[in-house]
Amino acid sequence: MLYLGWSHDDPHFNLVHGQLLTRLDGFARRGYAAMFDPVPDAARAELERRNIEIVLFPGDGDRTRLLADWLHSLQ
Repeated sequence: MLYLGWSHDDPHFNLVHGQLLTRLDGFARRGYAAMFDPVPDAARAELERRNIEIVLFPGDGDRTRLLADWLHSLQ
């Protein structure tokens, strides 16, 4: 699963993520969070605990283009 536009401490994210893990009942794969800003150590640790890998992009430049190019490269 790729998480875009969510914050790991957003209550809606926590609800969706919790329901997803419950429904997958141990069969969940690693998730990915695309981020452009430096990630504080506490947030990084929380995402790692949730089995979510951070994909960190440079904070400068056209974020839309950087993300679109990366998504296109996944094909």
